[in-house]
Amino acid sequence: MYKKIFLFLSCQFVLITPLFSQFSVTHNSETYTSGIVLTTNSIVAPGNEIGFDVNNLSTGIFKFRVAAVELVNNDGSTMQVCIGTACYAPGVTVGEVFPSGANPISIPVGGFSYIHLISENVGIVAGPVDFKFKIYQVNDFNSEVGTPFYFTYRYDPSAMSMEDQQLNKVLMYPSLASDYVHIQAENEVKISIFDLQGRRLIYQDFQTNPTLDVSALIPQTYVLVAEDREGRQSSQKIIKM
Repeated sequence: MYKKIFLFLSCQFVLITPLFSQFSVTHNSETYTSGIVLTTNSIVAPGNEIGFDVNNLSTGIFKFRVAAVELVNNDGSTMQVCIGTACYAPGVTVGEVFPSGANPISIPVGGFSYIHLISENVGIVAGPVDFKFKIYQVNDFNSEVGTPFYFTYRYDPSAMSMEDQQLNKVLMYPSLASDYVHIQAENEVKISIFDLQGRRLIYQDFQTNPTLDVSALIPQTYVLVAEDREGRQSSQKIIKM
């Protein structure tokens, strides 16, 4: 009798123990942590677009949805959510889920999905405008599992322009590389190559128009980041053949 009760309780424990999330959220070389606030000072394209990658870290297909959880100083109007190539109608409400149909977004093993958000909402009163979302995993029954990832899209006209933080006039080629990647820039730059989990695999200190040897990398997608001496960055995805 004792053994039967023990086994029953053990099974209950397995069923209610939450699954940990099997994905990461990254932008260029940076891996985001849950709760991040992504800020723009623009309501005009392209400065009002904020985007990042959701990466599958599991050994199977990763399924997820995005939900709006809180609106601060706005009514949800003009906010547009895009996942992959699908952009949903502008305007969000608290509790709204993307995609709303029967099929969630599916990412294959080792793959990623690009999410970007656009808003022209200036707010009800002066001050920051926040749209809070969560990314959450779903199982084959479309039920939420694991630990969700929270992020906030913020419009703040007093924030530093994202364009001021970007390094312009940088050429990185080829995007499909087997041996070498070449970088052309106006000034000296340092170069890093990251995998989609945010791990830096190659680093080269400041040089003029450097060339990177990528022959030792395994075939997959990487992110190449160039940074000048003022801290401005430019990034591009490359595929190792």
